[in-house]
Amino acid sequence: MNRRLWCVITVLSVVALVFVMSTNYKDLLVRKLGGRKGLRRIRQYGIRNEDKLNRELYDGVESFLMFIGYPRSGHTLVSSLLDAHPNALVANEFDVIGEWQKWTKTNRNKYYLFDQLYLNSKMEADTGYRSATVPHRFNYSVPGQWQGTFNQKILVMGAKKGGHTTRRLMKRENLKVLKEIHQVLKLPMKFLHVIRNPYDNIATMMLRDLKKRPDAGEKINDTDNLDKQIAKYMALAEKNNQLKKVLPGEVHEIHSSELIKEPKKILLGICHFLHLTCYQKYIEDCSKRIYPEASKTRHNVIWTDQQKEMVRKELQRFQSTRGYDFDD
Repeated sequence: MNRRLWCVITVLSVVALVFVMSTNYKDLLVRKLGGRKGLRRIRQYGIRNEDKLNRELYDGVESFLMFIGYPRSGHTLVSSLLDAHPNALVANEFDVIGEWQKWTKTNRNKYYLFDQLYLNSKMEADTGYRSATVPHRFNYSVPGQWQGTFNQKILVMGAKKGGHTTRRLMKRENLKVLKEIHQVLKLPMKFLHVIRNPYDNIATMMLRDLKKRPDAGEKINDTDNLDKQIAKYMALAEKNNQLKKVLPGEVHEIHSSELIKEPKKILLGICHFLHLTCYQKYIEDCSKRIYPEASKTRHNVIWTDQQKEMVRKELQRFQSTRGYDFDD
């Protein structure tokens, strides 16, 4: 073979190989970066997603949804069920207030925000906790429904970052940011407050802090850490109680125990709150994804009698937690 021709073929082969590898690497990176905190990491690696929606779709959105509450309380399940609705897009683990503060003034608008939420929702359905094909310890996919996409129109756009949002709103300047977002969007704001049995919630917060899994079969005895988690929970409970009076929108409470017992009733209530049509198949498919019973992690932790009583008394201060008991 002519030496010059051989060199040309070699160079072209190398160029083709580099192109294929870079494309595959980009695709792999997109899959790896999907899901929780995916948008931040995509920006870090310089990956752009050109798949944006028509602005007319965003102009048809009728309300903006956010979550307040506590970590480890069931927000991920509720937001995933809502993202499955044909007329709702709800991002997972997206810090609206924090992201808004990082963005330039040019990007602080409805269309840019909604693009980020749509991308997050889409990636969660492709590779994140809502994916039907990528294995995760917890899976929130709803087969047969609309996670990551929509049917003709979007009426509700939102983001889930429950406990973190409440913590952010403990600072007055962040409440001002939230009100700025409200003014820019020019949409009614809605807030979901998901409440789990506080004893289980506190216990799970402690287990996660200690990097322990509730299914490990061991009972954790750490009185100091439990005191710390109790204090964190009560601070959030007090703030959530205050937020109902100052948030620029309505707050709807969801108790995880009621969602498990009466999924149809609770889903209908959420749809009514958001002015969404609750289709029968949507209710049936979502109901299949709800666990048949609550995880009672309170029994994975050793409580003193004083801690149990202190929590019981504190819970009576707030209407949303009044009535919960360790022995429920």
